[in-house]
Order: sequence, then C-alpha cells, then structure tokens
Amino acid sequence: MTEKQQEEGKFLMLPSGIIEKLKEYTSNKGISPTSYTTNILETVFEAEKTGIDLNEAIREYNLHRIKSKAGTVTIPKNNAAHLISTIDEKNKEKHLQIWQESGEWYGKFLSKRIPSTEILNFLEKDLLISWGLDEVTIKNDDGVEFSFVCFMMSPEFTEVLIRYAQGIFHALGYREVEKEYLRGLAKVRFSRIPKT
Repeated sequence: MTEKQQEEGKFLMLPSGIIEKLKEYTSNKGISPTSYTTNILETVFEAEKTGIDLNEAIREYNLHRIKSKAGTVTIPKNNAAHLISTIDEKNKEKHLQIWQESGEWYGKFLSKRIPSTEILNFLEKDLLISWGLDEVTIKNDDGVEFSFVCFMMSPEFTEVLIRYAQGIFHALGYREVEKEYLRGLAKVRFSRIPKT
C-alpha cells in the first residue's frame, strides 16, 4: 500500500472474531492485516467486474481439486461418446461393470474427503460439470433420487452414467430400487442399505 493510500485510509468495522482470525493468519504468514485485506478486496472487486461469483468459483475450484486428487481425466464429451459407442454388445456388461466399479471407488474416495452432510450437493455439481449434463437433481427424501437430463447423450452413454452413479451411491450406502431411463433422460431411486 502506498503512503498516499495509507493517508486516505478509513476504518472498517468487522466482527471481533474475524479480526482475531485475520490477526492470527497474517502473523503466521508474516504480512500485515491491512495489506492482506486490501489484496483480498481487490481480488473480489476484480472477480466481480468479470462476472465471477467468488463463492461459486471457490466451490468449483474445490470440485476440480478433489477430481484431480481422485485421478480423473477430462476428455471432450464427443470423444467419450465415441469410445462408449464402440463397445460391442458382447462386451457391454463387462464395460458397464467397469464403470460401476469406478463409480464405487469414487464414492468411497468422496466419503473420505467430504462431510456426509455435503456429499450429495457436491455430487450434483460434480456430475453436472464432469459429465457435461444439462440438468442434474439429487434429492434426499427417504432414500435418494438421482435424475439427469442431457439432450445430446446416446442411449449407451446414458447407461454408462447410470451404472457409474449406481457405483457411487452403493459406496455411500444405498442400493437401487427403481430405474427409468431413455436416451439422455434418467431417474433412479435408491434406498439406504440396512446396517447389519
């Protein structure tokens, strides 16, 4: 901060808890609370100018960080659709099982990294972005209802995503009880697996 900016400074009232956290954080980092606060606010203003919602940006960053730690690879949707379309009928169940196992692994991975109260909201955003869907809804009401819409999805791709989701929800303690789907549209209901 320049001398002129310091001269023009004004006081800003903040809750004492925030001030204490700010002091602790900045002393650990070896920077002044004023410089740190100024940098944060300038970043917020810059983000707002470009139309980015900072809370949404943080959520998406966390999503991508978790996906990266899970070892996921992002490929163009058309390439994924092409690969899935080349699966012949003879090997279809084998490939669907692989997707289900991948989903189960990912569900177990998420359950270790995300609080159980937040995992369904995370999955809703995750599946929307990572699978390039138009809509995703995950309702938790006496079990879980997972539904999605993707206008440009083949029947094979739809089945793959359903099996992947089945794996995820199984890892989270649910089993499928009802399934309806067409090309690019699906609704799958899961109930809690009783603990023995």
